[in-house]
Amino acid sequence: MSAPAPDRPAVVVIEDNLFLRAKIEGALAEAGYRPRVATAPDALRAALAEHPLLVLVNLAVRAPWEALVALACESGAAPVVGYGPHTDEALLARGRAAGCAEVVPNGLVAGNPAAVVVRHGRTR
Repeated sequence: MSAPAPDRPAVVVIEDNLFLRAKIEGALAEAGYRPRVATAPDALRAALAEHPLLVLVNLAVRAPWEALVALACESGAAPVVGYGPHTDEALLARGRAAGCAEVVPNGLVAGNPAAVVVRHGRTR
C-alpha cells in the first residue's frame, strides 16, 4: 500500500495497539484519509496543526489519553471520538467525562473508521 497523499484530509488516531493501529490506518488510507498517529502531547499538537477532520482515541491506550483528549478538546481543531470495549461501561463513561463528543465500541472503529468520520459530518 502506498503512503496517503499529503493533500488528503487528516484524521488523528491515538492508538498504541499495533494490530488495531494498522487496521485503522489502512482502512482510513483506503477511504481517502491521511491517518496521523499520536500518543504523546507534542505529536498530538503537530497532528492537530494539520486541521484534522476528527480525533479517534482508544480509551484503553497506555498513553495518558485523558490529558490527550483534553489537549485535543482545548485546541478546538476537531471533534474527539473515544472508543473502547463495549462491555466496559466505566471506561466509556470516563471517555464522555473527559470530553469525547461520542464514545463508541472498538468494533465500530476497527470495522469502518471512515464511517465514524462521516458520521460527524466532517468533510473537506
